[in-house]
Amino acid sequence: MATATFDLVDQDSLPMVGITVRVYDSANATLLDEGVTDVAGSVDFTLSSGRYYARFYPTPPQATVDSPRRFTVIDPGVNIFDIVGWVFKHPTSPYPGYCLISGYFVDAHGEPLRGQIIRLIPQWDPSSLAHPAAESGPLGYFTKPQSVSTDEDGYVEFRLPRNMGCILATIAGYEDWSVEVGTPDSSWCDVVDFIFPQASALTWDPAGPLAMAVDDEEEVEPLLLLSNQMVLDGSTDKLAVEMLDFESSDPLVATTRVHAGNVRVTAVAVGTATITATPKPGVFTARLPEQTFTVTPLSVVVT
Repeated sequence: MATATFDLVDQDSLPMVGITVRVYDSANATLLDEGVTDVAGSVDFTLSSGRYYARFYPTPPQATVDSPRRFTVIDPGVNIFDIVGWVFKHPTSPYPGYCLISGYFVDAHGEPLRGQIIRLIPQWDPSSLAHPAAESGPLGYFTKPQSVSTDEDGYVEFRLPRNMGCILATIAGYEDWSVEVGTPDSSWCDVVDFIFPQASALTWDPAGPLAMAVDDEEEVEPLLLLSNQMVLDGSTDKLAVEMLDFESSDPLVATTRVHAGNVRVTAVAVGTATITATPKPGVFTARLPEQTFTVTPLSVVVT
């Protein structure tokens, strides 16, 4: 028996992580083994000498690897197979001050969703904006609604001013449903995250630890990072606290409650506790796989 190693990289020679590799017999009919590429883009199989077929099943969005591929294992010998695939990477806006929003839509069967119309309706008062292709010169108004649609591959891209909101987004087929969104201060954004942002990470201001005496109260500002790269802070946007449930690891030491867009911590007894948070049920749209939400615990020390 010999070890057969598959090393998968993308078009930029970066490891392709999480790709399922299945090994079939010489007739490409019987499944013999399967594995998933690790953080280095590698996966190993133990096989006897002979010819086999490998099939690749990418899980990253819009990743492709030519499949199936025939390979031969020799024993003794070195059996390392270098495979180059392709992974979609968001394009960036060439114009300062603008965010290029792009991405793919699929239907319930995982097939490209062609001709999906997205209507964008600005909700702000008329604003003067520099023409994106000019360093100076004419100014225009971005106030009229615009519609964009996906192409044959389910792909769409459009450009919006950075750090602008709010925009009312409506998806064709769901005219009775719309959502207020904003553009991040970034050169790019995923279209799904743009329309359906998820809670990504939570930090605090001050970051802690909080040194408190019994009966003291202190307010901390939650800083909620969304998957669209925008940050909601309690002082300017109460959604930061309305989207989350806050809890103390030990309510006998410290308790929490929402107050004026911030989190008020009350010291109850001597000891230590940590303040964490979880997204409220039903606030964010369902996503597969689920969005990872990273919380930096806020430490509270009561003396």
